[in-house]
Amino acid sequence: MDAKTRYLLACQVTKDRQVTDAQKPLQRAKDAAARRPDLVVTDGLQAYKEAIRDVFYDPSAFIHNPHFRLKDFETKPNNNIVERLNGTFRERTKVMRSLPNQIGANEFCAGMQVYYNYIRPHQGIKGMTPAQVAKIPINLSGNRWMTMIELAVGK
Repeated sequence: MDAKTRYLLACQVTKDRQVTDAQKPLQRAKDAAARRPDLVVTDGLQAYKEAIRDVFYDPSAFIHNPHFRLKDFETKPNNNIVERLNGTFRERTKVMRSLPNQIGANEFCAGMQVYYNYIRPHQGIKGMTPAQVAKIPINLSGNRWMTMIELAVGK
């Protein structure tokens, strides 16, 4: 997630929490952003250390490895906005009870990513969507979901 715009660059549900599980969304986020981040803030999961090094390490950059592992939740930088995102996802999955399989999990993530970035206004960014803050040129007036579907099918 981009900290300034709150734009969700990549999302993934996994069964495990291994290095390869962490590398996939990091690589997708890197591709989506089309640039290397200045800083990647994570919680204490050990898999992030190697995954971030594998995806973002650059010996020619001022900071070779942009990984910053949290000490606690109060000290800046922190990952509070990502934890809030996890809460938003949890609100939805709690009533779903389960995802049928990995394909269903991937489809769920894709739908939630669209909802989070383009449909849902965020209090933390003055009632705007991350796409609006990021100045992504898409006009979703009225019923945003319906407009998004109409754009997707070419109406």
